Amino acid sequence: MASSIPLKEKKRFYTPDFLVEYIDLNKEYFEVKPFVRAVEPEFVQKFNAIKIAVKQKQTSISLITERQIHIQPRLDNAKLLYRYADIQQLNPLQYEIVSFLRRQRLNKLSAKVLAIKLNYSQGDVNSNVLALLSAGYIQADILKNKFNDEILLWVD
Repeated sequence: MASSIPLKEKKRFYTPDFLVEYIDLNKEYFEVKPFVRAVEPEFVQKFNAIKIAVKQKQTSISLITERQIHIQPRLDNAKLLYRYADIQQLNPLQYEIVSFLRRQRLNKLSAKVLAIKLNYSQGDVNSNVLALLSAGYIQADILKNKFNDEILLWVD
């Protein structure tokens, strides 16, 4: 988003660091800054003007600092999921995992139990589960729990 925003009676162009497009089609822009920079009065004033300009375009922008990014296990899980972020279509094992989890309805299953039930190696199940998590086909509480064989999985 290159957007013209008023700052000190001048128009300047601003491009945020990245855009997230959610499944529900909402969009949110993000600006990443070191915490010490994010609290400087000049930046706070500029970012407030940016938020107003972005809101007029009926979207939002959020500020992220290293204090939010470096939270564990979030950071390690994000790095892990990023490696599996290129899923284009489901392979047969991924389809089987999603179908099996859907049949469980409200029950959550660990990756370990899933490997046993589907009769696949733990490595095969884990790599395919990571791809499915990355693409949003299945869910797990990866913000609070480090990914491992015991992480609980489900389909919404």
